Amino acid sequence: MQEKFTSGNILIVTHAVVIKILLACCKNHPIEKLWELSFIHSTSLTIIELYEDYHLVVESDFSHECREKGVLINDYKTTFQ
Repeated sequence: MQEKFTSGNILIVTHAVVIKILLACCKNHPIEKLWELSFIHSTSLTIIELYEDYHLVVESDFSHECREKGVLINDYKTTFQ
């Protein structure tokens, strides 16, 4: 992908499994242990920067949902899941 897109941003809207695979690649995590990675919340934001190497900027940030519902992030899992 890096050869085709030499500059700019790419937005990928997808399901959690695809994001987990991308994260596994970034972290050099074996694909066989994919489910050991952190949970990917629906509508969450993950930002990966690619230069010479991958740099994980934000992983599964769902704070926009918490602000919208008026709860703290730590309370979200017990309240809304």
